[in-house]
Amino acid sequence: MKEIFEIEKQIDSLIEQHEYEKILNLLFQREKLIKNLSSIDKKIAQILVEADKVRIDKIKSHMAQIQQNALQTKNAESAIKLYRYISDSKGTRLDEKM
Repeated sequence: MKEIFEIEKQIDSLIEQHEYEKILNLLFQREKLIKNLSSIDKKIAQILVEADKVRIDKIKSHMAQIQQNALQTKNAESAIKLYRYISDSKGTRLDEKM
């Protein structure tokens, strides 16, 4: 049981560090350990389920931030392309002043 809680700590740490690619392996390890138990206390099972719900909410929140950042980046790229097109075809006011 101690090993399961150690994995839980590692999972939480990885989520805080946004290292999601490493979590899957730990989840498989935790699943293996749980399956090898002859039985699991209902309180402990409930703790694990609740901890997973909190983790999912944290990951969803971070993914929403990433999605927003990606959208802003895409909009910025479009603006830069448009600016380049305009400046290439007509020049810029800065060019005219120089």
